[in-house]
This record gives sequence, C-alpha cells and structure tokens, in this order.
Amino acid sequence: MTEQRIPERDDAVEASEQRRGPVVAINRSIPATSVAVMIFILLVAFACTGVQVVFDMVEANNAPEEIKGKDKFQAVEYPVPASLPSGVAAEVNGVEIPEEVITEGIMTMRENLGLQDQEAWDEWMLASNNSTETIRNRYILYHVNNEIIDQIAEELGIHPTEEEYQETWDRYYSDPEAYQSLLDSLAEQGRTLEEHKGDMRTTTKRIMIGEKYNEGTFDTPEFDEAVLNLIKQDHEEYADATSLDEIDPDLVEQVTAQAQAMSDQQAFSSYVHDFLKRSDVLYSEMGSNLPYKTGADAHYMKEEVKQLLNKNGIFLGEGGIFDDLMANAPDGGDE
Repeated sequence: MTEQRIPERDDAVEASEQRRGPVVAINRSIPATSVAVMIFILLVAFACTGVQVVFDMVEANNAPEEIKGKDKFQAVEYPVPASLPSGVAAEVNGVEIPEEVITEGIMTMRENLGLQDQEAWDEWMLASNNSTETIRNRYILYHVNNEIIDQIAEELGIHPTEEEYQETWDRYYSDPEAYQSLLDSLAEQGRTLEEHKGDMRTTTKRIMIGEKYNEGTFDTPEFDEAVLNLIKQDHEEYADATSLDEIDPDLVEQVTAQAQAMSDQQAFSSYVHDFLKRSDVLYSEMGSNLPYKTGADAHYMKEEVKQLLNKNGIFLGEGGIFDDLMANAPDGGDE
C-alpha cells in the first residue's frame, strides 16, 4: 500500500490558489450593497466549489505538531485521510486505533480540566489555538506514535520488565521537586498520573530501541575521541588534552553518559525513519457528530474568510452583514 502525504502549508496554499484561479482586484470604495453582493457570491462559491479552500487554510494554520517520536531530527509528513472501516480513527500496519479511544481521551481531558460547559470548552480551545480537527489529530498522532514504538520494540525483541520501567521512572522523577513539577504539569494538561506512567513505559521502549540499534558503538576508539572533543570544546582547561586519561574521571563519566544518550536518541530516530519507509500509517477523515466539537471552528473559518476578503481590498470590520452571512455559511455558525 502506498502512503500519500499532506503537502506542507506553502504547497497547500498554492494548490488552493490554483483551484480558485486568479484574484480580481476590488476597489474599496464600491457601494455597500455591491460589497454585500460580492460577499454573498464569494460564500456561494465556497459552498459550491471552494469551501475546502477555507478548510485547507484553517487546517494549515492550526495544524498539530509533528510526531516527534516518528523522526525527531527530520520533518515529518502526514498521511492523507484514507478509507478506513467505520469507527476506526487510524491504522498502523493493519493495527486499528478505534475512534472511541480518541474520543474517550479527549473527553477525559475535557472533564479533568472542568470544561464540560460548551462555552468554557470553546474558550479553552480558542485560547490553546485548537480546532475540533487539530485536537483530534493530536490524539490520533499520540496513539499512532505509541503503536509505532510498540511494533518496533516487538520487531527487535524488546520486552521491558517492571524493574526496567521503574528505572526509567526513577531517572526522571526520583527528585521530589521533579515529581511535584510533573503533577503540576499534568493538572494543567488535564491528564492523570496513570496516563503519564503509560507514557513512561513507551519512553522505556524508546530508550531500549536506541540502545539496541547502537550496540557496539561505544566500545570504540572513535567514540572515545568524540567524547574527548566534546570535553575540549566545553572546558578550556582541557583544550590541549590528547587523551581521556588526562581528564578528571568524573567529568569523563558525565560527558560520556551525555554523549551516549544523544547517540541513542539519534539511533532511535534512524531506526524509526527506516521503519516508516516500509510501513503503512493511515487515518480517517473527521466525522461531523463528535461530542467534543467546538465553536472555535467557526471562528477560524471566519478569520480565514476575512483574510481572503482583506487581500481583495474589502475591510468590513466586526458585525453587520458579514456575521449574518457567516452564520448562514456551510458549517460556519455555532451548533
């Protein structure tokens, strides 16, 4: 199966402009009635053939962050929506991620933040620059990322023990201040401690994937030389050192550990990059009847239409006929 990709923002805008055709300059001083007619024509055009143009731009402006777990050091491309079975949000090499899992995650976060009221939810979505689609995409990409790491771990025969999971946890949160900072951060995100512990299991696999891929890398003269160069760059007192034997052992141990962690991270990224080349990652289009749908969508659409009109010299301000027309535009008003 060939995986298709969503173009970057510039490509999407360019493609949208090509579909629209050339834009005709409009004089600002045209009568208000003519302006109203022009807006109506534009909105009808959107409804008939160009609504997707607006949504394309909204999606580009509010696109979710890249999947860092996919490839931390290179740009990540997103697959285009695919025809998946009903109730399936995404699929990774045939493994389905149900839509209900995505919905449950978002609704749990919403409840934990105390945003059950629709108005409060809409305000929070606007404040965090989220639309219904972007927050859904963010949760889809989260689960896709975890599934990719699970599949790689299985492929490499990596099965962490409870002790290894605990080691990862202790690495990050054995310090009381770090633990309290975690609790504060989770509260702000509307996530639970148990959810984060699940993430740390994925982190353990990620670390072990890098270590597995990097086996034998550190017991070489080349690695020792790399550590030596790092120390010489950052510590002037050792600028003339020719061997690690001439350097404080504690410093050598510290820099070696840092270099190994960086190398393992890069090794993980390389393996994931190779894995994705031979994988199928698909997701489904967003449905219309979602319990976490937000009125922020109308705001983003309205802003995009206003920007489009402004480019043509039409500046309507707030309220008036613009809001009336937007309320009647397809998917443009509040539900």
